[in-house]
Amino acid sequence: MGLFLRDLPPFMRRFGQDAAVSLFEDYIREALGYEKPPVWTAKLVETVFKARGFMIRHLFLPRFREIDALAKAEGGSDRLQRKVYAFEPWYVKWTLWNWLSALVSTSGKVLPGKKYKSEGYLVEELGPAEYEIISKEKVLSEANQLKIYGSQGGSVGLGCPFKFKV
Repeated sequence: MGLFLRDLPPFMRRFGQDAAVSLFEDYIREALGYEKPPVWTAKLVETVFKARGFMIRHLFLPRFREIDALAKAEGGSDRLQRKVYAFEPWYVKWTLWNWLSALVSTSGKVLPGKKYKSEGYLVEELGPAEYEIISKEKVLSEANQLKIYGSQGGSVGLGCPFKFKV
C-alpha cells in the first residue's frame, strides 16, 4: 500500500488508503488486516468510477493506436525493455520523452537511466541483485529443461506426474 501512496502528500494518505481498501472484497480486506473504510469513502469511489466510465464511453474519442506498457525485445537484442514510463522507472528505455515525462510526473524523484537498468533485462537476471550473476546459469539450465519437456509434449505427451484415484 505504501508503494501506491508514496506520491500522495502525507495529509491525503489516509484517504488514499481508505479509497483503495474500499475496492477490496471484505474477505480480502480482513485477510490483509485493514479496517472497513467509511461508507462515504466507498460511495465516493463508486461515484467517481461511474462518472469516469460515463465520460470515457460518451465524451472521449477512440484511441488511434494501442498503448503497450509491456516489455519487448527490439533491435536484435534479447533484452526486454518497456517503451514508456508507466509507474516505475525500471527497464524503461531511455529517451528524452520518457525522461521528461518522468521528470514532470515524479518531480525528478525517479528518472529512467543506468541506475534503473534502462538497457533492459534478461528473464534469467530477474530477482535480487546479489543473485543476478551467480544464479544465471542455474536459471538457464532449468529453462532448457522446461523447453525440452515442452518439446516432448509436456504433461500431455509424457503423462501427468500427479496421479490420483477417482
